[in-house]
Amino acid sequence: MSGGGWLVGSIMLNNFSTVEALRDGGTWQFANSIFRGPKESGVSLFNTASYWTDIVDQIRDKRNAGYETSLTDM
Repeated sequence: MSGGGWLVGSIMLNNFSTVEALRDGGTWQFANSIFRGPKESGVSLFNTASYWTDIVDQIRDKRNAGYETSLTDM
């Protein structure tokens, strides 16, 4: 799903809320960066490796299904 699809789908699934309501109401968690990885306890190196492996696998599955992928998918 592209970034635009994420936006439209998110608004629709939240009863057509405004962007401001989703941003300020806590629905969208912008403070949680995907570049930091998981907040799980345990050996952080293994958690982070698993986190990124899952993301790469999902992007590979999308590409193998015939869809274009880009940095936005990360």
